[in-house]
Amino acid sequence: MKNFFRIVAAGLLVCGCCNTVIESGDLTLSVNGNMHYKVVSTAEGAGEYHSDFQAADALVADEAVIDNWKLRDVKECVCEEGKTYTLYGTWDENGYDIEKILTIKTLDEFEGMVLVSSSYVNHSDKILTVKALESNKLNVTSDETIWSFQPTSSSRRDDWILPVEESFYQKNYLGMNNTDYGGGYPYGNSLETRRKHFHRSRRA
Repeated sequence: MKNFFRIVAAGLLVCGCCNTVIESGDLTLSVNGNMHYKVVSTAEGAGEYHSDFQAADALVADEAVIDNWKLRDVKECVCEEGKTYTLYGTWDENGYDIEKILTIKTLDEFEGMVLVSSSYVNHSDKILTVKALESNKLNVTSDETIWSFQPTSSSRRDDWILPVEESFYQKNYLGMNNTDYGGGYPYGNSLETRRKHFHRSRRA
């Protein structure tokens, strides 16, 4: 079957009062005109994650902390596997022209999941000294227990799924952390149409 795709320039969505809404199963991810996120679950019994949009991504530089972007364009690609949304934003203060390219993918075979990645381009002649990059940082306010999946390896063979309680902190290093083992939870997928085959290998 030939791959079918359609690219839609969603310019009408790019305004200060409009949000780009992306749905995958019972998960909804909204992006506003500042390229801030809001995540909502429509699953029965699901609580509210957070009440308002949050600055989930940031460029932390010596010159500025950039977490507000002017959303200027949205494109949607519909293909056989799912949808890809590409959002373009600009930060143009103090003589800088920094572009953010936010890519969000949904897969028909994996409802309730979105794949998010960001990239940045400095179009100005000024140097931006970046010290850190924050991605997908969302504060969750909930009366329900929040669980963390962090499949790092350890000599103690710690649990991978843990409740996130107050002051919870745990590194999630997925490289080789000992000479004879490590790597956490790497896996490889072999997928065919309609997910007929799914192979996964695990090592601890």
